[in-house]
Amino acid sequence: MTALTFAILSLAAYRAARAVSLDSITEPVRDWFDDRAGWSWLDAKAAELVSCGWCSGFWLSGFTYFVWLLVTDAALWGWTAVFTNLILWWAIAGAQSMLIAIDSFLLREAPPHE
Repeated sequence: MTALTFAILSLAAYRAARAVSLDSITEPVRDWFDDRAGWSWLDAKAAELVSCGWCSGFWLSGFTYFVWLLVTDAALWGWTAVFTNLILWWAIAGAQSMLIAIDSFLLREAPPHE
C-alpha cells in the first residue's frame, strides 16, 4: 500500500464516520437509535455507535479498507497477511480518529453562529 492510498483510505473513513455521527443528513437515524437506547443493552450500544465518531469510525475504517482490498484484488492470504491486514485497518482507524479529534476540537472552538 502506498502512502497516497493510505491517506485516501483514511480520509474516506473519516468522511464516512463524520457522515454517520455528525452530519445533519443522518440526524433522523441517530434520533431513531437514541429513542430506542433505553430498550436494551444492544440498542444502547447501537445508539452509541452511530453517535460517536471514534466508535463508528473504527468499524467504517475496517469496512473501507476491506472494500478496497476486494475491489483492487490486493488481498493476500495466510496468517501473515491476516495480521498485516489488521494492522493496516488499525492504522487507517488511527488516522481517521486523529481527524475526528481535530474536527471535534475545531467544532468546540468555533464561535456561535448568529
